[in-house]
Amino acid sequence: MASEQDWSEGHRPATTEDMVGNSEAIGKIRAWLNKWSNGQTPDKRGMLLIGPPGTGKTTIARAAASDHGWSVIEMNASEERNAAAIRRAATIGSQNTSLKAFGGSEESGRTLILLDEVDHLSGGFAVENEGRIIRSMESEDRSKKISGDRGGKGEVMHLLKTTKHPVLMTCNDEMRLWGRTSWRANRDRMYRLAESVRFKRVDPSSMMRISRRVLSAEGIDIDPEALQILIDGNPGDLRALLKDLQACTKISKDSHVDVQTVRRISSTSRRDVGLDVFQSLTDAYTAGSGSEVYQALRTSDKEPRECLAWISWNNQSILEEELKHISTGMVMGDRALATTYLSTAHRGYYWSMALAAQSVAAAGARSSRPRLYYPDFLRRGSESWRKSDIAAQLAESFHTSEASSREDLLPLMLAAMEDRTGFEDSSIDLSMRLGLAVEDHLALNGVRPSSKEGKRMAKAYDDRMNSDSLIPDMPLEEDEQSVETVSDQPSLMDF
Repeated sequence: MASEQDWSEGHRPATTEDMVGNSEAIGKIRAWLNKWSNGQTPDKRGMLLIGPPGTGKTTIARAAASDHGWSVIEMNASEERNAAAIRRAATIGSQNTSLKAFGGSEESGRTLILLDEVDHLSGGFAVENEGRIIRSMESEDRSKKISGDRGGKGEVMHLLKTTKHPVLMTCNDEMRLWGRTSWRANRDRMYRLAESVRFKRVDPSSMMRISRRVLSAEGIDIDPEALQILIDGNPGDLRALLKDLQACTKISKDSHVDVQTVRRISSTSRRDVGLDVFQSLTDAYTAGSGSEVYQALRTSDKEPRECLAWISWNNQSILEEELKHISTGMVMGDRALATTYLSTAHRGYYWSMALAAQSVAAAGARSSRPRLYYPDFLRRGSESWRKSDIAAQLAESFHTSEASSREDLLPLMLAAMEDRTGFEDSSIDLSMRLGLAVEDHLALNGVRPSSKEGKRMAKAYDDRMNSDSLIPDMPLEEDEQSVETVSDQPSLMDF
């Protein structure tokens, strides 16, 4: 008879030897932990485990601690994890050579610190004031305590610098951890102190082995076709698979699970299998065939239109001689995408992605993890010092959505402001014709308002605004000739 306990917990591997899948990642973690076990302190005292949910990141941490006879200090997303909470639970103890007082093994003097789902920590990487951390830890007055996750990421960085015990951190979405602004700087800061290991979704053969092992232990029999249906509909999430298997046994009349029962469960358990674009593109560039590239792109959290933009941008830095050979395929993919706007040929979405996938595959698989970049035309405008949202301004002016404005109009505006197109930074006719404020114009040019150049451009803008040579709010379609008398620079309509 099946047990009432949650199978995903009850059948969690007790040692790393029992784990299935992600053997390369597990081997890297074991080698790193062996250094600690042998009395060494690695150059990087932390390790960030990145990958989708249900792939074994938390399990490997607990199993590895069991292998070495270590105890675990664990903090997860459901707990308060601000600077004071992390300092109290992990940092203070991690600075001691022995954690016996914290439940550590007296023989080994070692404790593994597990920070689960660090990507759920909100806020930036700023370090909290030391005095406030101490007051929050010592005071019983709630008004003096740090709330939420404030200073949590900064304290994690402090922990990685000072710890005398291994720190494992799990992360489902690394871009959520880095944050939208200064994400590359935040990533590099973390990687100077922590190794990174990537977990992939569990392959079907491994899911089959684990399923049969668990069902055997629970005394459950299942039709082979029924098990195959569950595995085919699972994105590689072991936790979800075991929950589905347990749910099947709950609605079965006896200890046998048939196809009909599985179909009832699978019809209600479809899951979002989208991956972040960085992971999807990494899988695509390292795939060995066109079908594998297509599958990697299809599971991206980006639609085909955005995906093509990401591929085109990164091709320039990743590919060399191959770039000129695959450009035709990328152009064909872009043209296929355009048919979705000209007719009801909705399969243009399919062909655009398929052609892009075949182009990437034709360039050959990358032997190492590629260095991916966020497209500048999407990233520009999100810097913390900017006070203006140009995309929103353009969307209002042209009566379109912000998404269309950001993807279609903003790149055009940025191109118009580049020196190589003939525009000088001080050429502000275009911005004024669109009714943009001086802050918007400076943001388009990527110039800080407080800089010397920013002040010069702001003065030029104000001087032009106060002159009678141009009416700022004049409609685009009226009196075009009057604009030509003011400046011979190209207008937006020329691009």
